[in-house]
Amino acid sequence: VIFVSFNGFSDIQRWEQENPLGALCRRIAFAARRERNATFQEDFATADVKPAQIIKWLGRNPRILLIDELNLCTALSEKSNPSTDLASFLRVHFLEKENQYFAFSSHVISPVAKLCTYLDSVNDRSIAIRELPLIRNVLNATKI
Repeated sequence: VIFVSFNGFSDIQRWEQENPLGALCRRIAFAARRERNATFQEDFATADVKPAQIIKWLGRNPRILLIDELNLCTALSEKSNPSTDLASFLRVHFLEKENQYFAFSSHVISPVAKLCTYLDSVNDRSIAIRELPLIRNVLNATKI
């Protein structure tokens, strides 16, 4: 399981919007780091991590990619090469083959329509959109 976030400790920066695939690769590399004392801002925020490096690291291993706050990647709201590059990477390396999965969270539904278009491919998988319950306190959370 690979968890990345475009929010919080690894906010997506304005300059990264021009290369969302690079932004994702930096965050995957950060999630895969061996040095647990490393911080995203100090050690990975400007690293040049290529998709080929991530593909090599993934190998043929089963994988689940979880992306928090995908809506902050505003390039997905445009039909452009950077956004189609990101969608193609996600489709090929996290959806097309057996034991590859991809899920994301978003506070808004806007990136979903574009992403569905970009991820469209010839396979049996569907895209499921689920609204999660709003949990206002810990007591309510324990009742779910």
